[in-house]
Amino acid sequence: MPATSDAERVRTWVEENVIQPAKARGQKVFTVTAGDVHRDLGLKNRVPLVCQALKSKRLLDKNHLVLKEVSGPPSGLSTTLKITYEISTARENAQAPNPFWGLRGIAKDVFRQLGGGENFIRQERENLSAATDSWQRSEGDAGTKFERVWRSITTHAGEGFRTVKGLPFCYRLAGDSVWIERDGRAINRVLAKSEFQKAWKRLPVSGPGELQDLQGPSYVFAILNDPRVREN
Repeated sequence: MPATSDAERVRTWVEENVIQPAKARGQKVFTVTAGDVHRDLGLKNRVPLVCQALKSKRLLDKNHLVLKEVSGPPSGLSTTLKITYEISTARENAQAPNPFWGLRGIAKDVFRQLGGGENFIRQERENLSAATDSWQRSEGDAGTKFERVWRSITTHAGEGFRTVKGLPFCYRLAGDSVWIERDGRAINRVLAKSEFQKAWKRLPVSGPGELQDLQGPSYVFAILNDPRVREN
């Protein structure tokens, strides 16, 4: 029998010590620190492997997880790396059998009154198509407007900003992630583009208190409400 790889040991440790207990408690969101895994498994100089295994597609897909937040140094390979996972209900439900299969045939009389099943289905498809076209136009317009906001955020990276409490900070971009910096140093706070898009869809809001379910609400609110970003 082949030996278990260190990456597989990491995934098994997370499943047994974090994911399964969290599910048993009904907990949807939980955080794992790379250093804790590395220490508990008794590994030596395997921190990069641990960090990669914690973010691996195999771990996420098998356990129906999505990455909610990744915080740590820019390299992403450190014992201080913290990864917050969220159990995706949508991904779990996707594998569950559809209970409506058991209802086949019971609506025969209803379809007859509606002019037959084929006629009913054709009408529903037409209605769905019209609704989908309208939704896509609306989503497309919103997406275009947000991309203009995101371009403004990108343009002003490195400039000075302040939170509503007057705390100075700046940020830099790494792909679709915003790294917050204070006093010339990066802090353990990385904000995904999706967090800004979620907040932007809710605007206007009175303050970061209305964005507490998002990551880094104080920074997200400050950036989106700054005239340099808001007015573009």
